[in-house]
Amino acid sequence: MKAESLEPYMAEHSGQQIPFLSKLWARLYMIKSIPSIIPFRPSVSDPWLVEFIANLRKEYGYERIALNGYCWGGGYAVRLATMPGVIDLALPAHPAGSYGYAMPNVVVPITYFISEVDDQWLPKVAASVQEQWKTKPDAPRFQVITYPGTVHGFGSRPNLSIPKVKKSWEKYVSDVVDVVKELL
Repeated sequence: MKAESLEPYMAEHSGQQIPFLSKLWARLYMIKSIPSIIPFRPSVSDPWLVEFIANLRKEYGYERIALNGYCWGGGYAVRLATMPGVIDLALPAHPAGSYGYAMPNVVVPITYFISEVDDQWLPKVAASVQEQWKTKPDAPRFQVITYPGTVHGFGSRPNLSIPKVKKSWEKYVSDVVDVVKELL
């Protein structure tokens, strides 16, 4: 599945209306793409990532590792953040895929970078986790930053010719650097 194949069916900024038939074609395209996604399901890919990160620590001597994942990779970042000793900081941007069940079980600091409009984001789950963690003194830092004018995908495929998207994307990049400097 290639991002270019989905571009005609996806909004570039908040407020942009996508015609019903375009949304329908996008869903059909996603269904058609299921066979190419199956090899990357969590039960298969998460162990690969754990091994890869362990090798980074062992072979290159990295002591602390942050994982910044976009979309499906954001889901990986959330899930790996539940595994003690795998990563030290999770930075999911507009996460998608299978991650909601993992949100309450995160054991490392996590900052979610979320678009203004995103049908993949689970705000009720996030709010519930934030409430639960308020009473948990040893809970890791949980932060959500939302970027105005953006839609799902803003971190990895922003249309920088749209001023509000460009401004939010530049703020996002700056925020990632700031969080890494502060927590890693």
